[in-house]
Amino acid sequence: MGATSVLPICLLREVLTALLRPFFLFLGFVTASTCLGQARIQGRVMENGFGGLANATVVASSLQDSTSTAGTSTNRSGFFDLGLDWSGATLVRISHVGFRAFEDTVAARGRVDFGVVTLFPEVIDLEEVEVQARRERMTINGDTVEFYAGGFYVPRYTYAESLVKALPGFEVIGGVVYHLGKPVDRVLVDGRAYFGTDVMDALATMPIEIIESLQVYEQLPDDRKFSGVDNGDREQVINLVTDPEKRRTFITNVGAAGGTADRYSATAGLNFLEAPLWVRGNISSDNTAQQSSQGISRNSQGQLGFGNTWNENTRVNATFLTNDRDRRSQSDISRSYLGQEGAPSSYSETRTVSSDALTHTLTGSVRHTIRDRHQITFNPRLLVMDNAVRSSLNGLSLDPLTGTAGAVLSGSETSSQSVTGGFSADWQVNNAETLSLMGSLNLSFSDDETNGFQTDGTTPESSFLSTTDTRSRVDDLSVDASLGGMRKLGENGFLSLNVDVSESGRVEDRLAFTQSSGSVVAELDSTLSNDYDGSSSGTGVNLHYGLYKDQRGFDFNLGVRRNTRRFSQTFPVEESLVKTDYLFEAGIGASRNLEGIGNLKLDYGVTGSTPSGDELSLKVDNSNPLFLSVGNPDLAATIRHRSSVSLNIRRPESQIGGGLNLNLGWIQDVVGNEVYYAGAEDREVLGIRIPAGGQLARDINLGDEQSAVLNASMTRWTEGRSGGVTLGLNGEVRRRPVSFDGVTSSSLSRTLSAYARVIRSLSGGTMLIIDYNLRRSAVSSDLVQAASNDYISHRGGLRVFTSRQRALNLSSDLTLNVFERFGSDFDSRTLNWTAGVTYRPTRLEQLLVSVTVRDILDSGSDIERTVSNLYLESRRTSRLGRHLLFRMTWELRRFGPGR
Repeated sequence: MGATSVLPICLLREVLTALLRPFFLFLGFVTASTCLGQARIQGRVMENGFGGLANATVVASSLQDSTSTAGTSTNRSGFFDLGLDWSGATLVRISHVGFRAFEDTVAARGRVDFGVVTLFPEVIDLEEVEVQARRERMTINGDTVEFYAGGFYVPRYTYAESLVKALPGFEVIGGVVYHLGKPVDRVLVDGRAYFGTDVMDALATMPIEIIESLQVYEQLPDDRKFSGVDNGDREQVINLVTDPEKRRTFITNVGAAGGTADRYSATAGLNFLEAPLWVRGNISSDNTAQQSSQGISRNSQGQLGFGNTWNENTRVNATFLTNDRDRRSQSDISRSYLGQEGAPSSYSETRTVSSDALTHTLTGSVRHTIRDRHQITFNPRLLVMDNAVRSSLNGLSLDPLTGTAGAVLSGSETSSQSVTGGFSADWQVNNAETLSLMGSLNLSFSDDETNGFQTDGTTPESSFLSTTDTRSRVDDLSVDASLGGMRKLGENGFLSLNVDVSESGRVEDRLAFTQSSGSVVAELDSTLSNDYDGSSSGTGVNLHYGLYKDQRGFDFNLGVRRNTRRFSQTFPVEESLVKTDYLFEAGIGASRNLEGIGNLKLDYGVTGSTPSGDELSLKVDNSNPLFLSVGNPDLAATIRHRSSVSLNIRRPESQIGGGLNLNLGWIQDVVGNEVYYAGAEDREVLGIRIPAGGQLARDINLGDEQSAVLNASMTRWTEGRSGGVTLGLNGEVRRRPVSFDGVTSSSLSRTLSAYARVIRSLSGGTMLIIDYNLRRSAVSSDLVQAASNDYISHRGGLRVFTSRQRALNLSSDLTLNVFERFGSDFDSRTLNWTAGVTYRPTRLEQLLVSVTVRDILDSGSDIERTVSNLYLESRRTSRLGRHLLFRMTWELRRFGPGR
């Protein structure tokens, strides 16, 4: 009784201390002892099949002193937190009226995570004795791994995404969820696909309270399950098993944040879910989003979505999104050409960009199944955009051949309106599980109109030279269709035939008027104007055979494609071009399931691609007068050969997973840049004037490229605990042709990188995540002008999340980036640190309060490195900078049994 009565006072004291003390120094205090005694025991009590058990009695007794006891009861979610005045061997007894009691002994020291205890209804049975035990956090049944959601600490009032991040073997990288190194293809709810293939959208929608367990396994894709024809393809899925008493969910929330440096955000939303029906809507506005190379943004958006399934045969969903975005960025770019070893900078620029974009997007999907044989899917889409961009550029170029300096001072303003849309339709029919037919149709269109104004100065003195006024209109229309069939051959084989056709057209009308310094008349600029009409068509036939038996598989495919590109222009010169390429495509592969270990695959394939009509058109891009570019009508088709060996290891029963992949590649007629440079004076190449110190680039077929890439990874998680280690190694060798002012040679690049991730769940609700990446690269070329380049980079991150009494949470995120080029002073180091504290009152769980300090060290910018065959580039982009943000969010969640 004494322990529970002082709990609110201690909580209040801890909250006030955390808010008043400079909380970004909290890491030194995480291990401080609690105010309620020498030890704490935390855990959760579950009712078998019904989730958390409220008002269960938890009593702890010291085995060294029988007079020392303490007790508490569970909250409505089944959690308990009990402070002790002693340490050492302790007997814990958990009981509830109508349930069998549970007892266990623990060594109470500091914070003890007691885990999850499941109580079963009291049953009188004179012949059997049932022993109660803690439920396993992870179980394995065949190829299905199941995680018991209550066995892992996840903050209350969160969503399935936070559960996935807490589970061993899972990673979320760039918005993609991986399990044991393999991406997750879709999320199911109680075995049904309500969210399509949008994995992150599904995980961000399902509230954590309704999830009883999470299963991960592989299954046939939808089209294969429908047709009954197995070609060996498998997709990895997450299945969220829900609590039957909570399948009707209503969530509404409202939140606001404000801080220093004029940072703010506001949001409101609602979400109703009663599978298979879901409705959600939200509105938000903020300028606190994490910045990237795109600079600092302000976003205001609204979204409304709906989805439902009727009679298990018809699935409908639709989403409307409107977004108003303002982006401001300033970047400093420094480029050092390899031929200028020791030079401080061969090219440098400062670029500022301000853009405003208003977009409206409407997407939808309708799927209907008729008599379990026909399946029809229709997906319409529409995007309307209004965009305005203002930019300025101040650059200085040093010609890598002559050392001549050139300067540019450029400013531009453009405004554009565009409408993009279309639809896709798919049809499948299955006949007695032996024959399936499939057809698809896709229509896309766009209408873009742009007006632009640009001023340029490109002399060594950066004097005013010209102004250019540009107006353009571009219309695109494309249609793709395919028809195919697949037939079973016996019990284990299949044969498929597919025919596809495509047609696309593009019409562009671009007029540019340039006025030179001292001139009073604006003249039509023939190098920038264009009257262009292009189209493309393609036809392909593909035959595919497969055989899968006794854990072994073999498949072979053969295809032929005819691609034609046409374009004609009447201005600046009258010309027309028709290019037709015949491409041969083939592939052969074999696979073997290694029982108890994983899967081994070997394959070889050859494919081809042809340049688009836009690449073939002789249009000039002058957005940066020192870096001009132009199309090339002589581009030929590119042929790619690829062979690979892959071994995927999946041994969940031993907490081990990973993979090994070796890819060998050969590209014929690889497309690369041919770059021409001007010296001390202007130079004309291909009929285009290059200003002094500038360059002109165009795509050409340089020759052949060879590459070898090796990837290896391993994940091992800790049994019975949320945590694990992931290790990876990547190696790559690539020989690629390069061109330097018309001289063609080859470059050799060698890269070796390694990474490690450690996830550890400590006692007291503390989660530790450590990331480290190492990359070593060397690039050399046979060109006289190019010197070898050898560099190394490190990237490390440390993230700590600490939950105290399940109400107060501390977090810290520290990231270090180091880049070093050997033999030069081209080095950089950036250190970013963000820390925060959140508080959710135990008796008012709907409220969440947080205080965050971003970029504590005020690093001020992001640095990106680009290493090519000819130059090394450093780009520094402005960041939000250091600021403090105070946020309050109120969220109401209501649950009930589904119908």
